[in-house]
Amino acid sequence: MINAIKKTFTKNIEEQNLPLVDFSDPAHHWIVSNPHIFRFFQDILGQLDDEECESLASYGQLVFLDSQGFYSSVIPSHGDKTFILIYPQLLKMIRSADNIMAQAVIFHELGHLYYRHFTMRSQLSEMTKQIEADEFSIRHGHALGLFSFLKSMPITTEVSQRLEMIRLRT
Repeated sequence: MINAIKKTFTKNIEEQNLPLVDFSDPAHHWIVSNPHIFRFFQDILGQLDDEECESLASYGQLVFLDSQGFYSSVIPSHGDKTFILIYPQLLKMIRSADNIMAQAVIFHELGHLYYRHFTMRSQLSEMTKQIEADEFSIRHGHALGLFSFLKSMPITTEVSQRLEMIRLRT
């Protein structure tokens, strides 16, 4: 009897098909209150295919938080939500007319989730994680934005290797 109830409850949760991002969440007020920023995030989500959405949804709903720091980072699964922090430099890029670097950065962060860098594959080297996340961004057509973004960073061994990887793949 208990197993039947569990199956019914689990099935109902799966059938609810919650959206990947709930823009009615008060945490997204900063997005929906600005038509340009809202359109940016809608465009980002529109570039994901069904399989990618399903994979990303396994972490719960994505919540984009306006925060302090440099560019962006992911805080995986806290209950039924995963947070992607949007820092002032990235927000400035999102607001710009030519926001290709911002798109590349967001897809890079989504790539960390897609490739499960916080769960099953957490033992990978940091460089491997960065390359895989870069590949997710490149696969969505953001090689130029990613390359431009990395070129604007201080040149380190990691940044040089990532730039070379992008050059070789495009």
